[in-house]
Amino acid sequence: MTWHATLSLDYTLESERSVLRHVHEGPLRVLKSLYPQGEGTCHNVLVHPPGGLVGGDTLDIQVALGSGAQALITTAGARLEWLPHAELPFVCGRFCQHIELPGVWLERGFIFFVTGSALERPRRERALDSARQVLHAHALQSVAGVTCPNPRVVVLRVLAPQVEMAMNLLKKIWAVWRQVLWDQTAVPPRIWTM
Repeated sequence: MTWHATLSLDYTLESERSVLRHVHEGPLRVLKSLYPQGEGTCHNVLVHPPGGLVGGDTLDIQVALGSGAQALITTAGARLEWLPHAELPFVCGRFCQHIELPGVWLERGFIFFVTGSALERPRRERALDSARQVLHAHALQSVAGVTCPNPRVVVLRVLAPQVEMAMNLLKKIWAVWRQVLWDQTAVPPRIWTM
């Protein structure tokens, strides 16, 4: 038996607070909204109660982010400002993470930063330069890279022999991007410490 789950997330800014309204179908849920960075950024943890995924399972997540709203969406190892789930792909099987911004970007499984409007060239350069500085000092520098294929998208790809090494690098660059691009302190979701 395969599972098909859909989750529609709609973030709006209301009285300086980023607020989530959501609709789900099937076994995919949102835990409550948290605000560890203050009212402006809504943190949400997505859960899939059945646990793992098997061939044919589909988790379809749609996200709408209104003007001025900010969100951090995560599972135990994934987020938008997105980090792929640490347990996937698994030893025996196949996993495809499909992220699409219609007419702008199609991605399958890497950390990326996306904006609603084009980034000015100096800001794109800051994103690339800051990521490359972290990469240059990291053990995975020869198997990772960052690029900006579209004025609204910055992509970081990494290949690692162990999940922990990749997650370490991705979290470091995520923290730098939070500071450089948004002037915000990197406050990782508590679930990332598990």
